[in-house]
Amino acid sequence: MDIVRGVAALMVVFQHASQRAGVFGPDQRFLLEWFNPGQAAVVAFFLVSGFVIPLSLEKGRSLTRFATSRVLRIYPLYLVAFAITYLVVRGPIDARTVVAQIAFASEYLHTHNYVGNSWTLSIEAVWYVLFAGLFFLRRNRSDVTIVALFVALIAGGAALTLTGHRAPMGRLGMLATCAVGLFAYRAVSEGNVRAFVRPAAVLIPAIALGLIVGFGLAGTHGALDFSLRAIALSWGAGYVLFFGSFALRLPEVAERLLRKLGTISFSVYLMHTFALWTVTAIGLSGWAYIGAAIILSLPLAMASYTYIELPAIRLSHRWPRRKPDAVAREPAPLTAD
Repeated sequence: MDIVRGVAALMVVFQHASQRAGVFGPDQRFLLEWFNPGQAAVVAFFLVSGFVIPLSLEKGRSLTRFATSRVLRIYPLYLVAFAITYLVVRGPIDARTVVAQIAFASEYLHTHNYVGNSWTLSIEAVWYVLFAGLFFLRRNRSDVTIVALFVALIAGGAALTLTGHRAPMGRLGMLATCAVGLFAYRAVSEGNVRAFVRPAAVLIPAIALGLIVGFGLAGTHGALDFSLRAIALSWGAGYVLFFGSFALRLPEVAERLLRKLGTISFSVYLMHTFALWTVTAIGLSGWAYIGAAIILSLPLAMASYTYIELPAIRLSHRWPRRKPDAVAREPAPLTAD
């Protein structure tokens, strides 16, 4: 999973840097009509999230610990990125803007967005809430309930789209992709491939049909940003990256480097914006811009992980303390844990 996150983080930086460097041309038609590496990376990220979140909640068996760990995992670095961006750009700020930014809802509440990548965190937060709700209702291990829930969400979005409204079919598909990662976790942790195959045989086609409705039926709601071809290639690449990692065998040095990159991937994801600003200020362009942006993103991410992320992660491991009966019921960890 760390290797997947490491590769995906590089893909996001590459796309954003290549857009600013003009490598794909001024209108970026290649990204919209053929292949979007950033979108492929985000799909892979959500598959990883679906894989690791059940381990986080079901191992600790505590909604309080789960909520605390998620808050401490995301918000310290996110709020630093928000503050730095505001201090640099000095854009509009008021209570509504701050609340929207903290809730990852800037684009939904039509306020200024100071953290450009926060749209993915809004989907991530919904996944946390949904899975925590399933855990609370003791339905977190019910394949039928989980598949029915996400198929219903996709069907509802498709119905809105087909009746002339623009539902966020891509984002609904990404949310359902978390459930695909969940079923992959079940298969690995239980050593039972059927735990993945049976629910995925329903859910993955439902995701595909939702994307066809959302991005293939252009007449439904006017011009679309992405072609269906770009969606198919980009999402397919994200799935291949995730599932291909189970069969991947790398040289030891490459594996260690990519796993380290995966460890700091959240910092790479949020902090590479500042690397892009720096490289832009220097005046580089083309492939030199891309190379410099990637190289500069890594020490920035390492610093933010060491001094912001890691202390918060360690705090989440210590607080709140687990109850003795919950510790006694913990399952044996996976080999990779």
